[in-house]
Amino acid sequence: MIKRILAGLRRVTSSGMYDARLDGLRALAILPVVLFHDALRGKRVVAAIQPLTDAEQALMEMVPRGEAGVMLFFFISGFIVAFPFLRAAARAQPPPSVGTFYKRRLLRLVPAYLIALTGCFLALQLSGYAPTDAPKFNAISTPLPLSYLASLFYQHNMILGAASRILPPLWSLEIEFQFYLVAPFLLAWYARTNVARRRSAGTTPTPYCRCTCRCTAPRGRTGTRP
Repeated sequence: MIKRILAGLRRVTSSGMYDARLDGLRALAILPVVLFHDALRGKRVVAAIQPLTDAEQALMEMVPRGEAGVMLFFFISGFIVAFPFLRAAARAQPPPSVGTFYKRRLLRLVPAYLIALTGCFLALQLSGYAPTDAPKFNAISTPLPLSYLASLFYQHNMILGAASRILPPLWSLEIEFQFYLVAPFLLAWYARTNVARRRSAGTTPTPYCRCTCRCTAPRGRTGTRP
């Protein structure tokens, strides 16, 4: 029964391939982010009532920084994006379609991104609420509509030099989206070049490529043909 419940909760991927190890890494990545933000919020609440004691300040210093989890998320995203292209190169096959990649990514990311961003913008703009204990909100004096437009095109960090006033955590999605604009083309170019070079030389996949795809492929599936 437990196996059936776990199977029902299993992640559904567009490729039909699932590797539970990636979800384990995601859990490790989200843990320091949640702990850090919870500790930061608790510190603000306590500091508003009374100054933190030395023991409380020392406890805050022991909380892991959220950046460590964000870096791990970036690594996971890079691996997921690169793996199909590297697998194709190792198999001497044509790389995946870049157009299909963008279609899947846009349908997966953009709707939720727009709903969250627009909802928070309308709530702040219509209510006139301006939080006084939110450092990222008050870090810049950019009008909310301009902050919304910059975030809408994933360019808030680059244009305004700061995190979004509306949803500060979006800074990581902006970096990821900018990565998506470049990485698939470079990976597709690498895969095509690698395949063409091997075919012209009449060689087989390098031991490194074969080992990489075998070690990273889900169980029961390897990155090279038998």
